[in-house]
Amino acid sequence: LVPASVAPLLQQQLYSSATVVALAQSMVFEGSANYLASRLGMSAFDVVVTPAVHDYHAQGLIVTASDLPGVQHPQYFKRVADVIAALAKTKPRRMLVLSPSYGSNKTLYAFVIPQIADLSIELLAQSVSGGRHKIAARAAKQQHAVILGTMQFWKDLELFGDAFDIMVVV
Repeated sequence: LVPASVAPLLQQQLYSSATVVALAQSMVFEGSANYLASRLGMSAFDVVVTPAVHDYHAQGLIVTASDLPGVQHPQYFKRVADVIAALAKTKPRRMLVLSPSYGSNKTLYAFVIPQIADLSIELLAQSVSGGRHKIAARAAKQQHAVILGTMQFWKDLELFGDAFDIMVVV
């Protein structure tokens, strides 16, 4: 069982006997780390906020496709493939699509490939086009590529800078 609040436990068993330095981009929300610090039992003087390296508000955009049928619907993967193909056709970019399984990768691949076959877009799918490292390296050499990978695709991969411009989570 996990306690409802780990703050007292961390204060007693960690902070009282050690100096702790916590580093993470996601610790700060709207310029303050107070929420996370309170949840972890850190007092205000324990927190130093440095400027963010990335301007997420200017560089990121989250879009939700609200018109897709439920995952159990027979047309679900076809409709998701339509969204992926439409995004791929917008302009040359590298896109990473994370799906729940190798089976869904294969299904999406079958639906996406005919929609982009006549374009200069490389479509790579984990379990279809090779392993994670191989297809990430192939995509990095392309200006316009779509990778279909499982949720574990990026585990232990070093993806830096502009490795992908668009990420889709299925």
